[in-house]
Amino acid sequence: MDNTKTLIQVIGSKLNTLLSVIVGGTIIGLIGFFYPQVLGIGYEIIREISNISNYNITIQTLLTLLVLKIITTSLTIASRGNVGLFIPSLYVGGMCGLIYAKIFGLNPESLFAIIAMGSILAAASKSLLTGIAFVTETIGSSPIMYIVLSASISYFITGNYSFYESQLNKKPSSKMEALLELEEIFRKSLIPNLNISSLKLNKPICFKADTTIKEALKTVRAKVYRTYPIVNNKNQIIGSIDIESIFTVEKDKWIIPVSSLEMKKPLLATKEQTLIEIVERMLEAEEDHAFIVNNSEDKIMEGVITATDIIKIYVEKIINV
Repeated sequence: MDNTKTLIQVIGSKLNTLLSVIVGGTIIGLIGFFYPQVLGIGYEIIREISNISNYNITIQTLLTLLVLKIITTSLTIASRGNVGLFIPSLYVGGMCGLIYAKIFGLNPESLFAIIAMGSILAAASKSLLTGIAFVTETIGSSPIMYIVLSASISYFITGNYSFYESQLNKKPSSKMEALLELEEIFRKSLIPNLNISSLKLNKPICFKADTTIKEALKTVRAKVYRTYPIVNNKNQIIGSIDIESIFTVEKDKWIIPVSSLEMKKPLLATKEQTLIEIVERMLEAEEDHAFIVNNSEDKIMEGVITATDIIKIYVEKIINV
């Protein structure tokens, strides 16, 4: 009797799952037939609204895309799918920013779209620094005050609520969400064979071992990052330090060198490694960046690659394919 009851429950559960997939897939398919822009990853739309100063599209169309994107994402989750938090937040945030800019006639529209991405990302992922850092790393630190203000407001007024609350229990460390969501896509694209030596690397803002806290704070005000590498006189990386560690030093100790603070062991990679290898190591170490050195012995700093850089590389690849 118990076995029969268990079997019926299992069959019922399977049928409910199948039914939800069929219904959800049908509705999403119908929506996608008329508005294909709301399907898939959405990177092409995100890239356009991030880079085009004034997006030539009506407010009505933007509102339609915004609502339908939320609906299709919610249906995917309700149909037992997992769409993550990072990418839908960027899409929804970008649309909200564009709508706001168009209503009030603000320019450039792309700036408000990107700031809104950071705000929605901070609220949806429940991680304030993630939204701020993403936008800062993407467009620079010039609008940092607007980013901090908008992300902070959205983070605190939303409390424990999110666009996709059911995903919060599934989500990993928010700073690595994008790479986790894209890892399988990387494997199926041209990216697995892409070598770091073929990429143009960014030069990181480094602190010399004897740089004082006061000098470091001046640099931080101009270039805001979460982590800064520490190098010796030969430009060999000896560790890294978080921005929080610098800010928590008392003023009477600003004359001490940054190397005297507690340093972290940085994630290092060489140019001979492939991009997918670095992505895997970043996920394993739960870091959103890796410092590129000449080799594993000398460890001479040559550049840095971040999760944002990797996402941009992927976008450029799929756009140009």
